[in-house]
Amino acid sequence: MSQPTNVLSPKRHMGIDLFRVVSFVAVVAAHARGYYIGPRATEFFLLVPRFAVPYFFLVAGYFLSRKPLYLVPVAKLYLIRLLPVFVGWLLIYLLAHELLFGNSGIIGVRQLLVEGVPAYHLWFLPSLGVSAVTFALCLKVSGKSGALVAGILLYFLGVPFVELNMEGPIHWNFRDGPFFGCIFIAMGYWIGKSDLSLTIKQSVAIASAGLLLQCLESFLLWRYFQVPPTTDINYFISTIPYAVGIFFLALGCQRRVPDTIAKLGEKTLGSYCIHLLFLWLVQTVFAPSSIARVLITIIIVSIASLIASNLMSKIKLLSLLVE
Repeated sequence: MSQPTNVLSPKRHMGIDLFRVVSFVAVVAAHARGYYIGPRATEFFLLVPRFAVPYFFLVAGYFLSRKPLYLVPVAKLYLIRLLPVFVGWLLIYLLAHELLFGNSGIIGVRQLLVEGVPAYHLWFLPSLGVSAVTFALCLKVSGKSGALVAGILLYFLGVPFVELNMEGPIHWNFRDGPFFGCIFIAMGYWIGKSDLSLTIKQSVAIASAGLLLQCLESFLLWRYFQVPPTTDINYFISTIPYAVGIFFLALGCQRRVPDTIAKLGEKTLGSYCIHLLFLWLVQTVFAPSSIARVLITIIIVSIASLIASNLMSKIKLLSLLVE
């Protein structure tokens, strides 16, 4: 294993920023897939983009390792800072849903406050905050190894409920809270502290193995538990090596990334938050009824979201929602 390349500054890493953009587009692809493109295409759009959200958690953990980590500052950064972003976008989406579809889209208190429904993608914001604080607490109590073990236990506690597509006795989506994100923050932190990196070939091999194992898991769930392959399963056991392989690939791409492309990665939080609004707008006039239409939708929504996020970042008040 070679040593990782140095970051360009304490805050930016060109390879990581590039794959922020890649991961964002993958999220758009997962959400834009539609329901009329056939089972094989649906399986593709469910399985291939699955690395994307774990990647953002890995990045958060990696950058937490770059500086001294204390519980209170982490709580301020990830809870207090993300709260107005979550609330602001939630209000925007409630209004947009009312204007576009004639109702607020609210289906329950938990879904609204924890998952951001009707803006179902906003679950990421509270989950990131809770996962980061949970990791920092575990790190303080039990050290780096103990925090990693805690992340693993939380993740695998949710696996049977998530893979069998049920909420369990407490009626909780185990993608939410610390169950999903904590393990990836812990692994990103561990990678950063250990100064580990892989070659491009090694990274691709791990990511490819993870993707193939996800396909195998999906097949086994259908074969033995009658879970259809077209079921939207939030994560698999093998999502871990898939996402970690992609993250190592990002670390290895530091010197191979054009500045103009990587700079888009600085605005992916805002792009992520706003993309569902553009997706709603596009799909109201351009139904995702074929693979070609889905691909066109992905391109339009991705570009529009990146542009909008960049423009919003230049306006002081709006920049609070995108940075």
